[in-house]
Amino acid sequence: MTDLSLTGFAHALPERIVTNAELAAEFAVEASWIRDVSGIEERRYAADGDTPATLAHRAALLSLERAGLSPKDLGAIVVGSGSGPRRFPGISASLQKLLGAPGIPALDVPLASVGGLFALALAADLAPRYGPVLVVGSEVMSRVLAIPPRVKETAILFGDGAGSCIVLPSSGPHTLVDARMASDGTYEDDLALPLDGALAMNGRQVILQANRKLQAATTDLVSRSGLTLDDIGLFVFHQANSNLLRQVA
Repeated sequence: MTDLSLTGFAHALPERIVTNAELAAEFAVEASWIRDVSGIEERRYAADGDTPATLAHRAALLSLERAGLSPKDLGAIVVGSGSGPRRFPGISASLQKLLGAPGIPALDVPLASVGGLFALALAADLAPRYGPVLVVGSEVMSRVLAIPPRVKETAILFGDGAGSCIVLPSSGPHTLVDARMASDGTYEDDLALPLDGALAMNGRQVILQANRKLQAATTDLVSRSGLTLDDIGLFVFHQANSNLLRQVA
């Protein structure tokens, strides 16, 4: 099996900070309630000139710099996002153009929240064949949330930003050992964004399914690596909700 490693971790955030106090005033709730139910203190909102592609580009340039690579060294680009501004081409095409890296595969994983993780797992399969793969997760959810009706249950959770890294088909200080992906379309309508409508979320069902499936995925991934949960020094989960993370723990 080809050695795989991760390098060039980076992120890009818009300048505008939206605090719990600002949202509390908008929805006539207490700022402490937002913190208690979500664990979130603040989120970022994109400026008028920001797009998922421009945020991805800023993060990608920093990833390449930290990895000691240039765009011409890349073998592929994979972008995970649920807030692409058009049906096609995807964010990856815009990012490829901004980087000046034509001639290599550039593809999108159009999934919200988990899109970056799925992109990373896909990059692990691509790297042995194509070489270094740039992986980016990029979202501009503030514009999605602006579509009426705007409700507190979703407005308090989502923000904008991008994160990136590079998967190398070689050994390194951060080894990529394994990945486990799974989906369950049974609950497709419990968190959905129509092409011409507002974001819809059944928060109770989402947290219930996430709790069950995060536990199952974690224990399965650890056990098939010949480890136990006690062997793990740090768990890093998608921070959707602090109550969810406490339940999983």
